[in-house]
Amino acid sequence: MSTLPTDTALATIDRSEDGIIRIRFKHEVRVDVSGLAEILQARRDLAGDDRPGVMALLPEDLDFDNAILTTDHHAGSDPRTFTKAFAIVTRSHLLVRLYSIYATYFKQDFPVRTFDDEDAAVQWLHEQVGSTT
Repeated sequence: MSTLPTDTALATIDRSEDGIIRIRFKHEVRVDVSGLAEILQARRDLAGDDRPGVMALLPEDLDFDNAILTTDHHAGSDPRTFTKAFAIVTRSHLLVRLYSIYATYFKQDFPVRTFDDEDAAVQWLHEQVGSTT
């Protein structure tokens, strides 16, 4: 079920043959609330009636607007209807810590885990979704 990539202001998003939705954040962009809303809509569209694993690949030097840390990006929707599990892949310790703080205030109703290795994230997502292909 591979899809053509969807290009947004902040990321390229696709759903690969293994069923995982991958969000590849672009270098040299500033992540903001409206850009994340665009990504969220693309995730909904790619998921369809399914609940896939989702992986966000973040560059170490990702720049962001502070408002993303104080906004509930899922307010008014139920992300469990289009997300089974969410993996964040980055080598930035700062981004991992910032996500941890964000998650304290805005709990997710699906498993979320951070990784510094894409292969480990894929394996974990397959375990969460119940697929080993």
